[in-house]
Amino acid sequence: MDLSSFNTLGLGSRARDLVVYDNVTQLPALQALVEQGERIFVLGGGSNVVLAEQVDALVIKVESKGIGLLQERDDAYIVEAQAGECWHDFVQYCLNQGWPGLENLALIPGTV
Repeated sequence: MDLSSFNTLGLGSRARDLVVYDNVTQLPALQALVEQGERIFVLGGGSNVVLAEQVDALVIKVESKGIGLLQERDDAYIVEAQAGECWHDFVQYCLNQGWPGLENLALIPGTV
């Protein structure tokens, strides 16, 4: 499977196998593969990574989405985000909701 579109450098790379993780219902099947000894490589947004020409592993491309407020306290907002959320979009979303605290973490490439 071609991974060149999954890394920000656009480097040519091929994976033995690829699965796109976009829903928590996939977790039991992925866990079973790990428990069977399947070699895996988890890939988020593809920034800050230089992929080998051949990745001899099951590449799990994380694209799960979702953001939710778990708890609002006087001193903090406890927010949950799925790992496939774009980090900068997550920061912007929190600020737009009036949940401060991540302002100086904006513009970091990658996913949550």
